[in-house]
Amino acid sequence: MIAGSRRNCWLLLFICNSIMCNDAQAGRCRVQYSLIYWLLVLPALLIPLVFVPGIVNALGGRARFLLYFLLLAGGFHLLRGDFAR
Repeated sequence: MIAGSRRNCWLLLFICNSIMCNDAQAGRCRVQYSLIYWLLVLPALLIPLVFVPGIVNALGGRARFLLYFLLLAGGFHLLRGDFAR
């Protein structure tokens, strides 16, 4: 399991970056699909890839219910067709 202040730093960076991406998507910022947009979105996509083994181990153990929720919610929205703007 990943532990320590280094993990907290990555988590804080990911959360701050996700908030900025959300602002860009919500139209509060006029940066959608510009260079600034991609500089915000790409780290949000790449940071979790650093921790793939830890994420997979957690989903097989303590976070099993989170995996179930992800599958149920994803299936629901896929069946409902709620994936387009």
